[in-house]
Amino acid sequence: MLSVPAWSASEIADLLASAENNRTSNPTLTQQNLQSIEARLAELTPEQHARYVFISAYSSAFSGKLDKAIVLAESITTTPFVDTRVKANLLLANMNESIKDFRKAYSYLYEALKDSHHLKDNAILNNIYTVAAQLHISAGAYEKAYEFARTMESIATTERHLCISQSQQLHALIGLKNSYDPTSFQSAFAHCEAANERLMALALYVFTADIELKRDPAALLQRMQDILPELEKIGFQFTILKARYYRGLALLQLQRLSEAKQALQQVFSQAEQLQDHDIANKAVLHLAELAEQAGPQPQAVLLYKQHIAALNQHLSEYKERSIAYHLAQANYMENQNKLLLLQQQNAVLQLEAELKKQELWWTVLAGTAFICLLLAVLGLLQRKQRQLFLLANTDGLTGCLNRRRFSELAQQWLSQHPQQNVALLLFDIDLFKNINDRYGHSAGDAVLKALVSRLQQLLPPQGWFARLGGEEFAIWLGGASLTEAALLAEQCRLALCNAPLQWQQQQISISASFGVVAGPAPAELETLLQSADQLLYQAKTAGRNCCISKPLQRVE
Repeated sequence: MLSVPAWSASEIADLLASAENNRTSNPTLTQQNLQSIEARLAELTPEQHARYVFISAYSSAFSGKLDKAIVLAESITTTPFVDTRVKANLLLANMNESIKDFRKAYSYLYEALKDSHHLKDNAILNNIYTVAAQLHISAGAYEKAYEFARTMESIATTERHLCISQSQQLHALIGLKNSYDPTSFQSAFAHCEAANERLMALALYVFTADIELKRDPAALLQRMQDILPELEKIGFQFTILKARYYRGLALLQLQRLSEAKQALQQVFSQAEQLQDHDIANKAVLHLAELAEQAGPQPQAVLLYKQHIAALNQHLSEYKERSIAYHLAQANYMENQNKLLLLQQQNAVLQLEAELKKQELWWTVLAGTAFICLLLAVLGLLQRKQRQLFLLANTDGLTGCLNRRRFSELAQQWLSQHPQQNVALLLFDIDLFKNINDRYGHSAGDAVLKALVSRLQQLLPPQGWFARLGGEEFAIWLGGASLTEAALLAEQCRLALCNAPLQWQQQQISISASFGVVAGPAPAELETLLQSADQLLYQAKTAGRNCCISKPLQRVE
């Protein structure tokens, strides 16, 4: 019997490279490459095998087999090969985001970010920024998403990475400004075409569809009908869903009501299957309005009920995504701060050790003079350690507690006072981005400082004030009732909105929205944060510059 000759290292490398490079643009070729490799798995090195598992996981995910893909990717998250480990974490971040497990999604993303300084492969670094930008877009953190996409463009060396970075910048800017520059669209589209990334190129038309619907619904309808056959051939269901949704909206705008109804029914059914509660909510609302226009009938009532159910699911998903994003970001920042603190403390210890080695020599020569010098140095070191403690526990701009220290103190309080009342005020500055855009980031910093300065004067002795990140703040009131907490929130709101900030001969109006919750102390801080965050969201949707309070319900 003839033996099959072993592959050369270059043949294996070529097959793996082909499989990985074509995994999006030509998934069929990727699958063929994987089948060829599968027959010779025993010949792969450990590093090649880890890469093969990653490509297999990606291929399974692209074809919709997420359960299989997750199992494969999780099996290589501890591989010693950092490039493959990072790619596995990024794939898991994307997959968990698609199945609404937001905590895992952001956790895997930040695991990849931690490894980023070990990377030598520029392409993988680009992939980190790609996933980071996309997940921040999904969380509505458009400014941060735009920063990641810009960073990616600055290091991009291929048409594919330029395509992705410029597409994400366009998507983020539309989220920020609800408008876009046609030149930016044309540049992104050209790079995507040059990279043979047809899915990304076609997705650009979907990103801009909301704006084009207002400009020319007939042109948008034609565009969606033109791109849908190709999208369906590529097979990425979430982009297909959105294209069908905008086709239905265009038909609705053009008063082609029968066709619009049929299209939106298909969209609602598909959105329910994909668990896209945002699109499901919007589609069924339009269907309910169409049914109502036809006159009072049970069908309209049923559709409105479905709309309410879809809306509640969307709001719940938004809340879970927001909490998961902020918790993951806080954990990442905490780890970075601890690393910085450890590095600086090590430097201090090394200095102390060096001083001790020279202590005897200096004692012989200088006696009393040495003692005075040593005391001065130790005093300097103590001040340095105090500075390091403040760095790790306070916000550098405003001087109030940072999120990490606030969470520690709050959880300690809850553990020590299980039977007492507690209140939490969660609030952020309304339209803070507009202040930065209009007056500049220096003005934004001045607004943050002014807010802390004003509100700290209103804080009772048992209160803690913290900046949780960006323009979001929290006040902790141990032992306070809901009435006391709501009164303080209103006092804080008035202290901001009744006195515009004088800045460089300009007046900057400030207002904030508050979510206030109070009741028996729960076991976990997250319970309070979730309740207060939901109320803050209600305050935002109610028009901003208001306070919404509610008793905390004890979970048995």
